Amino acid sequence: EDEAVSALMARVDNELRIKQIRLKDLFKQLDTTGDGILSTQELRFGLNMLCDVSWEKECERRRLKRLANHERWRVKEEVRDRTKAWLRHGSGLPTEFMRERDFF
Repeated sequence: EDEAVSALMARVDNELRIKQIRLKDLFKQLDTTGDGILSTQELRFGLNMLCDVSWEKECERRRLKRLANHERWRVKEEVRDRTKAWLRHGSGLPTEFMRERDFF
C-alpha cells in the first residue's frame, strides 16, 4: 500500500506541475467548508477532479490486481501439482530416474 500512496502522490505532484497549481491554492480550492481542514470527502472529490483518481476507482483497481495475482498463483500451483503427480506416477520416465525419485 505504501507503493500505491507514493504513486498517487507522484501523480498529484505531476498534475500540479502540469496545471501550474500551487499546493496552497489547491488546498484552498478543496477546502469547501473553509475550516482549514480537508475532510475525507473533500480530499476524495479534489483528487478525482485534479487527476481523475477516485477512491472507488483505486479500490477497484486494487481488487482487480489482487484477482489477477491470485489467478497467476493458482495456475502455478496447478502446474506444480500436475508435475508432482506425473513424477510420482512415473509413466514415460527413464528407469534410472525412477530409482532416484525418493525425494518426491
